[in-house]
Amino acid sequence: MIRIQPGQHVTIVGQNGTGKSWMGERAFALAWPRGIIIDHKHESTCRGYQIARGIKQFDQLWPEVPRVIFRPTFRAPAEEIDLVLSRAFYHGNTGVLVHEAMQLCDARTIPPGYQRALTMGRLRRVSIVSCTQRPMHVHNTVFSESKHFFGSHRGGRARPGIRLFLLRTEHDRRS
Repeated sequence: MIRIQPGQHVTIVGQNGTGKSWMGERAFALAWPRGIIIDHKHESTCRGYQIARGIKQFDQLWPEVPRVIFRPTFRAPAEEIDLVLSRAFYHGNTGVLVHEAMQLCDARTIPPGYQRALTMGRLRRVSIVSCTQRPMHVHNTVFSESKHFFGSHRGGRARPGIRLFLLRTEHDRRS
């Protein structure tokens, strides 16, 4: 079993319906004492999490409610999600699950809150789990800052399967 330390980042890649969200919620989000699930599709129902629709409701709940599913409004979802990521960074000691990274950034641009959480979140014990169906269309910072990578695929009999890819650094090899 892989244990994700506070401040480590994870990327999960796979086609639609292969278990990315399931893995993100069951393997990571349920283990966090303080967590935010960013649910742009408005489908997540993770046990123990309270739903906030829009940034106004989120601000009414967070940080007093430690586990929140954030559902952005359809007017400005990327801006709202970036505000939520900025708040998670500010409070620290938080896990954040981004159901679809492509909804937040593209290959050329990444919002400042997402970039800050990815590049400086370790110091504040902010863990980011980013899921995506289209890795070619997601900013490279999402991948370069991740310690663990998971690739999901359709297994036999229409069951999702998960394959693990670990990138080892030179430091990891020596220890």
